[in-house]
Amino acid sequence: MTISAQSLANTIREFRHINFVLSDEYMELMAANLNTTQRMQKSIYETNWNDKIARINMLIESEQDFGTMVRTLIQPTKSDNLFTAEANDIDLKYDLGKFQNTSGMTLCAFDGQYRLVDQNYIDLRLIDCLKENLTSDVDTVVEFGAGWGKNLSLLLMSSGRSDVKYMACEQSESGQQSFERLFGLLDGLEFSSHPFDFYTPDFSMLKGKNHVLAFTSAAIEQIAFLPSTFLDGLLEVAEKVTLVFYEPIGWQRSIERINFVIKTVVGEFGGQVPPEKWHGKNFVFKFDDHNFLDNAASWSIYGKYNINLLNMIEIAIEEKRVRQLDRQYDIYSENPLNPYSLIVLEKWVDDYEPGISFSVNQSNYSR
Repeated sequence: MTISAQSLANTIREFRHINFVLSDEYMELMAANLNTTQRMQKSIYETNWNDKIARINMLIESEQDFGTMVRTLIQPTKSDNLFTAEANDIDLKYDLGKFQNTSGMTLCAFDGQYRLVDQNYIDLRLIDCLKENLTSDVDTVVEFGAGWGKNLSLLLMSSGRSDVKYMACEQSESGQQSFERLFGLLDGLEFSSHPFDFYTPDFSMLKGKNHVLAFTSAAIEQIAFLPSTFLDGLLEVAEKVTLVFYEPIGWQRSIERINFVIKTVVGEFGGQVPPEKWHGKNFVFKFDDHNFLDNAASWSIYGKYNINLLNMIEIAIEEKRVRQLDRQYDIYSENPLNPYSLIVLEKWVDDYEPGISFSVNQSNYSR
């Protein structure tokens, strides 16, 4: 996965409220550092999904059925820490406030607040949303950044829909192999896996479909500056396209936070700020609901996570390329610093039936 300096410059220019000019040399340096980060992330996922292949093979040898295997694979990891290993990074500074270690509980982001949640809890609101949008005319379900196939497996089990094709698009070979190994246990089901690069997206595998239900979950978060070619190209694959994004972008609705994050990331990726002074390593994460969005924005800086997905969605809505069906900010995350928002869109057509209502339970940009 690589991003060019030109693509990066184009993406930054799409922010209408950002007004600064960077030289071509600076863009080249930023792109090079972004690509280094992407290679490191891909290496981590290759290792993670290799471990998942080993577990899948072990479960197959024990002759467990598909459903039992998936339920075993998704069981939360128990920990003596108050929050996940990801948020428990030793480089972070944090203030737990009123929270303290409680046996069997973990600190999560939940509906815009910090809450203690039972360690056995599994949030399935993404799957419920996908099931709701898996209408009778959908012939293809595709996840970009599918990992080992967790979400596609849960959707299949929840919906019982064996009449659609399930497609896993994933950058790591081990993730593709895990999905193929798992879905290969099922007879009569049409499925396929494909290598995928968010920076140079190829949607040829979807051409000729009727109604595509496409989604991402914690995948675009890894792409600091998502090129507009992703959304543009995806909307062209079929006459009907439904999009579901489950990504940590709730903090992006604040213009002030967007400005701060972009300028900070540009300075860090461009080498203007030495690593020991990077924002994420010096910011104190205070676990108080008042700091919820500031923490999320600072975590995005720390992880070099996505900055522009919500801006891209807003432009597409404004230009009537998509219609919004639902928007729920900051609904859940096992990592309390990285809350996920759920946004549902559909490709714009001019002949909608009158009387259709669209649920939007959150406002757009705010200051």
